[in-house]
Amino acid sequence: MNVWLFAGCMFLVAVFLNMLLLFGHRIIKKRRNKKWKHETEIVD
Repeated sequence: MNVWLFAGCMFLVAVFLNMLLLFGHRIIKKRRNKKWKHETEIVD
């Protein structure tokens, strides 16, 4: 596998995960439910 192709894929995955984490934190902030927060902590 090409090194640059692999690096590009890893970079895209990292960006996607960062966006997902930011989006998840915004949802948690919007929902002040303790049960929801507790469930997300277990998943993490």
